[in-house]
Amino acid sequence: MAGQGAFALVVECLPAVLGAIITRSLDIPTIGIGSGSECDGQALVTQDMLGLYKELAPRFLKVYADLERTTVDALATFRREVETGAFPGPEHTYQIDEAELAKLLPQLRV
Repeated sequence: MAGQGAFALVVECLPAVLGAIITRSLDIPTIGIGSGSECDGQALVTQDMLGLYKELAPRFLKVYADLERTTVDALATFRREVETGAFPGPEHTYQIDEAELAKLLPQLRV
């Protein structure tokens, strides 16, 4: 039957030598997550590699940035602006032509 089988294989948390053996033995690509550089491709969770979750630090993780403080500050600012009504402002919302609104209102139960 056509369409059966795998198109790729994720190989996670294996010794590099096993990642290499598996990669060489398959006709489909392998995606390594902590399984060595000989896998056909590599993957990391974006939030992890950007340093957003300090509690999670598997051996294979390489952090390329520390965005936790920036993210927390941005979310706190967003919350504060929503709570105070500063966001969204007119520049962040869409407008409707008054004539179009006048046609719409009679059709609504408001």
